[in-house]
Amino acid sequence: MTFKQLEYALAITKYGSLSQAAENLYISQPTLSEAIQNLEDELGFQIFLRHHSGMALTPEGETFVADAQAVIEQVAYMERRYTAHQGKKHHFSVSSTHFYFTESAFARLSKDLDGQYMLRHLDSRKLDVLNEVVSGISEIGVLSYTEENRMHTLRKLKSSNLEYTILRTLQPSAFFSSSHPLAKRKSLKLEDLRPYPCSTFYQGPATSRYFEEELCQLPEWDKEFVLQDNGAITFFLLGTDCFSIGSGVVPASIRPLGICAIPITDIPPSTIFWIKRKNHVLSELAERFLTLCAEELSMGIPQ
Repeated sequence: MTFKQLEYALAITKYGSLSQAAENLYISQPTLSEAIQNLEDELGFQIFLRHHSGMALTPEGETFVADAQAVIEQVAYMERRYTAHQGKKHHFSVSSTHFYFTESAFARLSKDLDGQYMLRHLDSRKLDVLNEVVSGISEIGVLSYTEENRMHTLRKLKSSNLEYTILRTLQPSAFFSSSHPLAKRKSLKLEDLRPYPCSTFYQGPATSRYFEEELCQLPEWDKEFVLQDNGAITFFLLGTDCFSIGSGVVPASIRPLGICAIPITDIPPSTIFWIKRKNHVLSELAERFLTLCAEELSMGIPQ
């Protein structure tokens, strides 16, 4: 059994087709077919079922491919860790729903790096965060669940072969400008916000309410803005008397802009957590980023 054969098996699993896998591996189809057949002969069981429409994993193949994925990720981790002195370019990607604290942690991460790097922070909707981690577009994802959607979220994580770790449980807060009429309040109830426009993030045309990122289901609201990203929300918070509901974490990096957060006491707490693929070994950059996220969560909550 060779490392190359493991890579071949994973490629066929990914593309579901011998020809497409061979094309993406830049080898001939007969070469790939022979390598997989030799591997199956050595193992003593079939990894794939061959169909006219493509190739599918056998039950034994599913277990084998999961182990192969773990081996390849471990080798990649060791290469990153022990060949860094050779001047390789650092790569790290994270997907997150719309949190100020992840953006602040990401900016701080970049200041710690020397040499070459490619860092990517994707502001995404909740289901997109899950899919981007599953597909490997991002190494980790940061998102949240409420008591209402907790079971649906955890069930989705399990079916997607993702692991999660809780960062913190927080009381949702209203974000608005420090010049807002409610900015001096110590706490709020939803009815206190009723006279003001509400800003929410666009969730797509057919997103189940269990996978929306909003931390509470607002009752029918008279005035609403539906926006795409944190930058747009921030602009509207500073330029109007609108509010948005979020984690309540205000990083030091955005406080000078005049953004504040006031807890809403009649909304249940929400839980912020991060995810990764099962058996994936985190890179040093991912571990550093998560440490910075924990710091931002601790420092960014108004006392």
